[in-house]
Amino acid sequence: MKIAALFKKGNMTNLGMCFKSEMVSLNRTIRNIVINTLPDMAIANWCLRPAIARLCGTTCAAKVILEKGIFYGNPRNLQIGYKSTISRGAFLDGFDKIIIGNNVGIAFQVTFITSTHELGDLDRRVGALYGKPIVIGDGVWIGARAIIGPGVEIGEGSMIAAGAVLMHSVPPNSLVAGNPGRLITRLVTKTNSKQDHGPQAVAPGSNA
Repeated sequence: MKIAALFKKGNMTNLGMCFKSEMVSLNRTIRNIVINTLPDMAIANWCLRPAIARLCGTTCAAKVILEKGIFYGNPRNLQIGYKSTISRGAFLDGFDKIIIGNNVGIAFQVTFITSTHELGDLDRRVGALYGKPIVIGDGVWIGARAIIGPGVEIGEGSMIAAGAVLMHSVPPNSLVAGNPGRLITRLVTKTNSKQDHGPQAVAPGSNA
């Protein structure tokens, strides 16, 4: 009787879902081992690891740097622009799309979370799982151990301070810090014909 019960329609459906989940986990584990198995050396980070990531389904432009120890939830949902860098220990959950622009600098242990849940009732607050893409504009700098939440769009030229927790989108040239992340000021780049003086802070509301 117990054996027959295992083959009931509901149980077979659950077994099928479990098997599918295990295969997804196994594929993810294999991809991460393959991408991260190379040593943390310049030739691996600049050439070999990006090439392997492309073979695993990542859309990866030229001159991308991928350091060792990055977690790839789903490489097929990752797009990395020209000359962008992702440092060691970054976590890319990949449940939904993660689109990283050109010349983006991502420091170590930055977390990208594209998955979230609907709010359930009082018996179980964790509702249905769903995803929202993350979009990082060109030239953005994200500091160490920052957390970027589902559906966030970071405008080009912005800087997200180390340890910031950003759960909402920000416009271009924003300096964001804190938990929850908030706009500290706007950033501009002042360049003359001889020298680039780098980012300069501009007070919110300024016409600069």
